[in-house]
Amino acid sequence: MTNHIAGLAARLAAVERRLDSITRTARLAYSSIEGGAIEVFDDSGSLRAVIGQQPDGSAGVTAVNGPPPPTPSVPLLEPILGGLSVTWNGTWEGGALTVGDLARVQVHVLRTADEEPDVRNPTATIESQSGGTIAVACPNYDPVWVRLLAVNTSGSPGRPSIAAQAAARKIVNGDVLQGTLTAREIKAGSLTADTLEANSVRAGILTAGSVTASMLSADALNGKVITGATIQTGVNGARAVLTNSLKLFDNNNRVAAEATLSGGWYKEPGFLVFDSSPGDRYFAMLSRGFIVFGKEGSDAQYMPSIDYMLAGGNVSVLRLNSGTAGPTAGSGQATMELVGSPDGGKTPPHVGVSTNLLNGQCDFKVDGVVTSRNIATGTVVIKPAAANTPTSATVTGLAVAGTSHRAFVSALTTTPGATAAANGVTGVSVSSVNSSGLTIWVTRQNTTSVTVQWMVVGS
Repeated sequence: MTNHIAGLAARLAAVERRLDSITRTARLAYSSIEGGAIEVFDDSGSLRAVIGQQPDGSAGVTAVNGPPPPTPSVPLLEPILGGLSVTWNGTWEGGALTVGDLARVQVHVLRTADEEPDVRNPTATIESQSGGTIAVACPNYDPVWVRLLAVNTSGSPGRPSIAAQAAARKIVNGDVLQGTLTAREIKAGSLTADTLEANSVRAGILTAGSVTASMLSADALNGKVITGATIQTGVNGARAVLTNSLKLFDNNNRVAAEATLSGGWYKEPGFLVFDSSPGDRYFAMLSRGFIVFGKEGSDAQYMPSIDYMLAGGNVSVLRLNSGTAGPTAGSGQATMELVGSPDGGKTPPHVGVSTNLLNGQCDFKVDGVVTSRNIATGTVVIKPAAANTPTSATVTGLAVAGTSHRAFVSALTTTPGATAAANGVTGVSVSSVNSSGLTIWVTRQNTTSVTVQWMVVGS
């Protein structure tokens, strides 16, 4: 019995020694992570780090959900040519300590001191956790504001620093010696209207032919004001010449078209197109909403024209004016007006012909036949029912325009009135006149047929 108890005590002592050795050694001393990761949580249960295989398939140690980094100190700015040198001295506002998961410090060039930086679009970044200096370009020479913003490895930004202000430095005489900068040293597009002071490049500074088309970009002159210059596509033959007007010359060195603002001998600004005749040349000009016709070099003040106007707000009028020339220019112009209906056809449109002569007479000449819907003509043959008895015939099917109608009738006869031979036409008249027809009456001393001519006029 005593031996059995002693054996149990020895075995228990051996187990205690093994247990002590296990608790005093590292639990993962001979362990590995196979296809997974160890997640590290803080006291509140928030995930703070992932050790091992990352969600993107890579392996390593990644800090997550870290607190926002502190606010960087105010940046130190130094103007340089075309930009600023920005320095972060590696310290933090209020003496805060550098966080372990700091990724970088962003540099933001802003327009105002209180503008909030866009963490997605920094102007530049300082990657060193102990500070650094970086150069940033400025779009012009106006003062700008610079703020620093720290970002941790989780992508969380802190608060931006207090803004510092400075402006890019311009080139001065001491920076560049004469002749040290040639076209080869200047990058294309580096000299623009925004980077040059007004009048810094003048005709006296540039030698003839030093600026050629190959040196100018496609939009180098876009939106710029060029004064006191002549621009032309050639010196002879067909070409375009731009001064204070635009002239297009033909192959014979004559002006074929011209756009001008000055008026000139044709009195009005506009766009002129000349004919190609070898002698006196005539032109048509579009000017301020109307078309004017004239002769090159003419001093006539009243040239033919086509004009449009909206009278009374709802009456469309197209006016054709003949113009006049000579010592009495301005008097005796003939004008034709095409006037539209103001009420959709309730009031008929019309064409008017007039003159500015004092007596108001303007002749209207037509070489041909004039037809009009308000005039209808014709003939009718009437055989008297009995001698000296009025007999009628009715004309129908007319469509004479107008609201009031008048008729005129005349008998074709060589025996008007009563005759000794008792064959004369003693009377012809009309009744029941309207837009669709009329009734004609004839009286004769016998019963021989009579041809009557008639006309109906509407007004």
